[in-house]
Amino acid sequence: MKYFIDESCVIYAYEDDGSQDELIGNKKMLTEKELDAILNPPPTHEEVIASAKLKKSELLTNAESTISIWQTKLLLNVISDKDKASLIAWLAYIDMLNTIDVSLAPNINWPAHPGQ
Repeated sequence: MKYFIDESCVIYAYEDDGSQDELIGNKKMLTEKELDAILNPPPTHEEVIASAKLKKSELLTNAESTISIWQTKLLLNVISDKDKASLIAWLAYIDMLNTIDVSLAPNINWPAHPGQ
């Protein structure tokens, strides 16, 4: 397919075989890069913020899920020193995540989770 745009910003697609060339008229042919920019515009600032909020939420949920067994072991006083150290590291990671200001997206320096 060949893609063209007219002065009203309407996009047209014509067959590559030339069978529709008489319909092109004074429309401007779009390059692949131009077409991609039209079909896949960059995300808006609001979309970038929403994506950062979602990522933060997912990271927090994963971290909280990871530490839940260790917290139970701690409450029952049956936690090993190794698990206690892991729990402390993951709690520090959760603290770092909670301080992230998603309004700074996309310029967020996401912390690596323990073990990374």
